[in-house]
Amino acid sequence: FWRITPNGFTGNINMNVRAAQFTTYSPNSETRIITRPISGSWSLAGTHVSAVPPAYFRNAISLVSGNVIECTLGAADCLPGNISDWLNGTLTSVCSGTDIAAFKNVQSGLGGSTYTYTWQYATDTTATPGQVGKWTDVPASNNTILDYGVITNAYIPTVAFIRKFDGLGCTSKYSNKVYIVVLPTPSTGFMFRKANQ
Repeated sequence: FWRITPNGFTGNINMNVRAAQFTTYSPNSETRIITRPISGSWSLAGTHVSAVPPAYFRNAISLVSGNVIECTLGAADCLPGNISDWLNGTLTSVCSGTDIAAFKNVQSGLGGSTYTYTWQYATDTTATPGQVGKWTDVPASNNTILDYGVITNAYIPTVAFIRKFDGLGCTSKYSNKVYIVVLPTPSTGFMFRKANQ
């Protein structure tokens, strides 16, 4: 990797790197210029410009005077991001049959030149992220947010939701879990009137 020390300059730069002499790495069309603070996590800062191997580009990389960044060619570290329910809580209760509000994106996933999201739920709240047989994919959920719709699982009252992040070249990563307690629909019971009273 190489370092950039912007002395007296704050602003955006465009970067153009020719990788013609690599001996231990074979760049390809999925290769990106990635950056990080010193010894931090690699990320895709700036905006994408398609590679024309052996030339690689990244536009609008933000620099702040005195803040050293490190740059290299490769794939960014995959980070899953975080989610929340609509109340920003960790345990939310709703009645069975409720059309619940959409789950929120607190922080988007990061990494890979292409990526997908898959929202999942589990009725076993002790399930660990990625545990085989415990999680069910929510169909057509490739989005940072999830509008699940009506939730009716009142007989297994607590449901855990999680968001899986798959980036090209990364193993699957998982967000934090959010729990929803599904309560039975309230009932008023029967009403009756005694005779002559």
